[in-house]
Amino acid sequence: MHISSLIRRLAPCIAVVAVLTSMSPTAGATSPSDSKTEITHCVVSVIDQLESGEFVLSDEECYSDFGSAMESLGLGESAATPAQAQAAAFSIQSTLATHYDGASYTGSSFSVLGIDCVGGYVNMSASWDNRVSSTYSSFCPRVRHWTGVNLSGQYQDTLSSGNLSSPVNNTVSSIQYLT
Repeated sequence: MHISSLIRRLAPCIAVVAVLTSMSPTAGATSPSDSKTEITHCVVSVIDQLESGEFVLSDEECYSDFGSAMESLGLGESAATPAQAQAAAFSIQSTLATHYDGASYTGSSFSVLGIDCVGGYVNMSASWDNRVSSTYSSFCPRVRHWTGVNLSGQYQDTLSSGNLSSPVNNTVSSIQYLT
């Protein structure tokens, strides 16, 4: 099924996520430029897909704690851990993956919400380029991390969850979501 057909079918859910992600951050929010000095938890939603497969993302919203990031998406304070967030997000959009700049799901995070794991990808924003060290995903069985933009360079897969190793660790410039 083409992504535009899928988006039309899921328009009510996408509209809710778009409204929630465009709302002003709650108190304690930080801007993406602060992300290298403080621990932040950023969220984006897939809002379209180019013919190349690259996802078009909403603006990054960053918060000082993971619970606030999930609450901004209407997932409630109970979604304070990645596993809880994955379960709560499924009713609106699925969390394709949460990427961390520390090993074993520590440090700052970047969560991508979308509707499928059939090969779409993101190029990392300037604030997240060359930072990813671990990825958690219970929705996409395989998450492929590339050292170059547009799925180029060396890559490493994480299956369900896991840490990245050299030479991919902290050199990720694009990420692909696969079954």
